[in-house]
Amino acid sequence: PDVLRKLGVPDLPLAITKDNLKKVMSDKEDHQLPPELVKKLLNAIADPVMIFESASRADSFVVLTDLKHEGRSVMVTISPNVKQQRTDVNEITSAYRRKSESWYAYQIELGNLLYQNKKKSLAWARTEGLQLPRVRKLPARLQDNRLLTEADIVKPVAPKAPGTPLAS
Repeated sequence: PDVLRKLGVPDLPLAITKDNLKKVMSDKEDHQLPPELVKKLLNAIADPVMIFESASRADSFVVLTDLKHEGRSVMVTISPNVKQQRTDVNEITSAYRRKSESWYAYQIELGNLLYQNKKKSLAWARTEGLQLPRVRKLPARLQDNRLLTEADIVKPVAPKAPGTPLAS
């Protein structure tokens, strides 16, 4: 998706391993995503609410989507430029629901916010009863020390062919 490319992610296909797909749909707490929702992940990643630099894994991203499951927002973690079966991909390493929606506001305070769709994020925050903090710090990876917004994205780009499989 264009939004990830603007953040320096290589122009590679998004993919998820069978093991990660099983984890996303497993009975593991906060995962348990139904197949219908998993099928919507690629489009949701292409037009996210916010994207954060991962605080726990270097060079990884946390994508807050506008998808909901059991009343909580679904986030996706992505590791760019990973080798899967001799092919370079941007790997979806997980997708799940956070126990607390306030985690996202905390990530803004920590300075991990890379991209914000202002319209979607304000609507999301209102729905969640949160007030998003002002962005005071930005990750070093941002060019021109400027937060990316939907105005920087020409058009959200979904997968090339509908029904493109997620698993590899």
